[in-house]
Amino acid sequence: QNKRGYGFCGGSLISSQWVLTAAHCLDLVNPHQVTVGECYRAIHQRIIGLILLRVCFTFLELKVRQFWKHPQYDSTNYNNDIALIRLTSDVVFTQHVFPICLPSSNLASLLIEEQSQGMVSGWGATHAKGKLTRFLMKVKLPLVSMDTCRQSTEKPITDNMFCAGYAEEGRDACEGDSGGPFAAAYRNTWYLLGIVSWGEGCAEVGKYGVYTRVSNYIPWIKEVIESETDSTGFLRSVK
Repeated sequence: QNKRGYGFCGGSLISSQWVLTAAHCLDLVNPHQVTVGECYRAIHQRIIGLILLRVCFTFLELKVRQFWKHPQYDSTNYNNDIALIRLTSDVVFTQHVFPICLPSSNLASLLIEEQSQGMVSGWGATHAKGKLTRFLMKVKLPLVSMDTCRQSTEKPITDNMFCAGYAEEGRDACEGDSGGPFAAAYRNTWYLLGIVSWGEGCAEVGKYGVYTRVSNYIPWIKEVIESETDSTGFLRSVK
């Protein structure tokens, strides 16, 4: 959220103090706080296939200490569209608030090649140029081959990206979902495969959503977190 308290992007909790999001979310606005465990309710299927969940949980708002965009992020084509946010205090994990796992390169390749679909969630609009929704929604999307994705657009699809979505059906991520997770389950554990990055419209026929390939950035994520960790293995205190 920004200083006025308005939400503008999603993110994924990867530890008690760290959130992963899209770098383009931080192009114009600095993050002020992060909300976890947001309240959401149920309703019927919406225009682009997003389904509101049925339960309302307590939420927690935490201030942002610092953030890092990937040093090779390119705002012209969204290559390396990934950023890390460190919170000022620890998130207390509960049954409904806990971090998502990061996959190794091998596991990510396995899941992207063999998994038929993944889950995207967020508070984004339910149609192009629509308003953000008040409630967290989710949608299952099939993975798309790199060849198919590259043939669907004139924009560059780099090896740091992957695509998902339907060629004809009206389901997709949309405005406001940026930075949120593309997750897949493997042996009863959820892994963060992608970050909502960009697309051409929302649920446009013949177009797909494009996601940052998280596994390509595990070394960078570790480097940033370790730079904030002292010799005892604890995160340096907030000054």
